[in-house]
Amino acid sequence: MIKLNLGCGPDIKEGYVNIDTCPINNTVVKMDIKNLEYGKDTVDEIYAKDILEHLSLDDAKRSIKNWSYISKTGAKLFIQTICWDSIIRAYYANVWDIETVNYMLFAGTNWVDGNSRSEDFHKSVYSPQLLLSILNENKFKVVNVNFDHIDEPLLRNPRSHNLNISINAVKE
Repeated sequence: MIKLNLGCGPDIKEGYVNIDTCPINNTVVKMDIKNLEYGKDTVDEIYAKDILEHLSLDDAKRSIKNWSYISKTGAKLFIQTICWDSIIRAYYANVWDIETVNYMLFAGTNWVDGNSRSEDFHKSVYSPQLLLSILNENKFKVVNVNFDHIDEPLLRNPRSHNLNISINAVKE
């Protein structure tokens, strides 16, 4: 069984091939998530938390197409990325000012070590409609969708966390 944890950073998952372009140790495979080097229909699960926003929209589309190619029928896909709709709600609710929106949208600081590398910047943002459309085009059937909400920690500290969309899908 092949399970991939893409852009893992320090989130090393047991039983997964942990992949990152900037590996933190020798247990992490250095590989470009935009073109995973696996054969057709060989992967059982892909875990992609907080990585799509680090790719341009075109690269994200090509990546998901590649993930579909390497995924077996019935393979699981988990994606979490920043959600445009939720960001707009936070702005219009005066939870985030425009400076915070810029910080949360475009980032640039590595959350692990505080340094800034080109890989750390955000290059895209997703609405539910866009992300679901990309997944459907690539033969992923969405099982469920969840959204982060404006909560007490965010009200106390507007930069405490981003507002994400999380999707579980299955390759058809």
